[in-house]
Amino acid sequence: MAVYAFRSVVLKFLSRHVDLLQCCKIEVVTAAILFLFPAGTVILVVEPQYFQLGNMTCEGNFFTLLVSVLATNLPSALFLFAGIVTLGIAAGIGCVLLGMFLGFSVKVAVGTFGVGHVIVQTWIYTPFEVYGFILAGASGLVVARRILILGESPCQAYQNARSTALSLLAYSVIILVISAVIEATVAVFNI
Repeated sequence: MAVYAFRSVVLKFLSRHVDLLQCCKIEVVTAAILFLFPAGTVILVVEPQYFQLGNMTCEGNFFTLLVSVLATNLPSALFLFAGIVTLGIAAGIGCVLLGMFLGFSVKVAVGTFGVGHVIVQTWIYTPFEVYGFILAGASGLVVARRILILGESPCQAYQNARSTALSLLAYSVIILVISAVIEATVAVFNI
């Protein structure tokens, strides 16, 4: 009985998520481009000797690392969501900066540890983390789309976009929490 209830909840969640993505295709694609293009550019252009990698040891327990990852990722997602108030400007700038940070991190880690080690250590949680940030960026671009493409006034766009933007942010936070749990588990238990 509990398995059936859990299955029902998961299916409703996924169904709502797919519906939400269908109505926000432009925002998701724009956020993905703004996030991934700078990351790829930095990976290809920047030389790793200009940066130093911090202490990579995992000190503390699972919960300490989990809180540390969440304390880093959730404020970033909220900054991207701030685009709802700044007509998408904060989301656009935030996506570019986070993309650059991702590119720097990958470039330095690969230069220090090698491609194989980085892939083995991060392949489980990184796609969730990137997807969570893309959804957060999309949540901040909803008002901008309503103004620029649909021609609504800023007040009307904000009122009409709040529900969609908050839903995108909620999915983003859920995905970032899942990613943080996986990342902390991998780091602490060396999986």
